Amino acid sequence: TYLAPVLTAIGFKDHFSSLGMILMVVRFVSTPFGIVLMDHLGRRGSLLLGTFGSMASMTGLAAAQLLGSVAPDCMLFVSFGCLAASTAIFELCLGTTPFTLTSELYSQRYRQQGLALSHVCNYGVKAVGMQLF
Repeated sequence: TYLAPVLTAIGFKDHFSSLGMILMVVRFVSTPFGIVLMDHLGRRGSLLLGTFGSMASMTGLAAAQLLGSVAPDCMLFVSFGCLAASTAIFELCLGTTPFTLTSELYSQRYRQQGLALSHVCNYGVKAVGMQLF
C-alpha cells in the first residue's frame, strides 16, 4: 500500500511492518473514541476539530521535514509522531462523520439494510483499491 513509500519519504529505511502495526493500533484505539466524541461534539464540532487537528499534525510533519538536518534522529521520531497524530485525528473526528451522515440518508424503516449495504460497498471499494494499487 502507500505506507512504505510514505515512511521512506519521511526517512525510515526499515521496520515498516512494526511502524505499520503501531499505526494500525492507533486506528483501532481511536475509532471507538471517535464515536463517543461525535456524540459529545456533534457533526460540526467533530469536523472542525478534525480539520484543525489535521492542519496541526501536517504542519508539524512539514516542520519536522524542514528541520530534519538539525537533529535527524529526533526529527524522524517527530515526523512519525505527527503521522500517528494525523491518523488518530482522522479516526477520532473525520472518519466517523460519513457513517453518521449515511445513517441519516435512510428512513427509519430501511436504515439497517441501507447501512449494511453502505458498509458492503465501502469495504468492497477499499478491497478493489488495495488490489489495484
